[in-house]
Amino acid sequence: MVLDAIDPDAVDAGWLHRDRAQARDPEIDALKASIRAVGLSNPIRVVRIDQGEGRETYALVQGWRRLTAWIELRAETADPVFDRIPAAVDADGRLAAAYRRMVDENLVRRSVSFAEMAGLARAYAEEHEAGDVDAAVNALFGSASPQKRSYVRAFCDLLDALEHLLEHPAAIPRALGLATRKRLRARPETALSLYAALKREPRRAAERESAILTAWIEGRLDDPQSARASRARVRPVRPVQLRLPDGAGEARLDGGRLTLTAPRDFCAVDPARMTAALEAFLTLIEE
Repeated sequence: MVLDAIDPDAVDAGWLHRDRAQARDPEIDALKASIRAVGLSNPIRVVRIDQGEGRETYALVQGWRRLTAWIELRAETADPVFDRIPAAVDADGRLAAAYRRMVDENLVRRSVSFAEMAGLARAYAEEHEAGDVDAAVNALFGSASPQKRSYVRAFCDLLDALEHLLEHPAAIPRALGLATRKRLRARPETALSLYAALKREPRRAAERESAILTAWIEGRLDDPQSARASRARVRPVRPVQLRLPDGAGEARLDGGRLTLTAPRDFCAVDPARMTAALEAFLTLIEE
């Protein structure tokens, strides 16, 4: 690693999927005031990447707020001192190592939400772990406690289910996110009422979004259809004894599920014949 002064425009701040929300950070103004007063006390960290065309190009690893503040000061002041930004330049452009350095830096910041960490893990999983989120969480958050890693995995599940509907995932508190994910798993038949409630208010504030999630968790959004599904779900399994030519069998009825047990290998039956038999059975009970 070497210390250098580099062109801010040569830094690709989006090379890594950031684990922080992309909305303007309110602390940037304070950081700009500090830079004006004493300069940049801590250089940004970048890796050199090859983009061809013989020009210097860097990828930002650490210091997104510092880079943002520096670029804004350059635009506001036109002072040539902001034409180059102090940077620690690492020649190691391996993406996995860069991701881990970014995560380790931001883990010490309490303002990084679990949704932001989950978003990073999901992006890393798609790019480098063949979609394996567990492997991505272990790779990126190895220095975190097992409990914290479990929270990140839970928010990954939450984003998988609701990301297209959430306006403010980074504002969801840990306990609310965990409770939402728990009910989505335990009561999936009630999810439609949550989807509908979120769609009805597309430009809601973060507080309102949390209130909707809370109402759904408490069952206040459940519609009659989901309530009927819930009652069906808890009905006891009903066994039915069967008399068959080659011995006794049993059918177990559980809502929309039917389980057959008989003294024969169903896999040995011709697939076309089995399909015809099942279709005939379902047609008969509908008559």
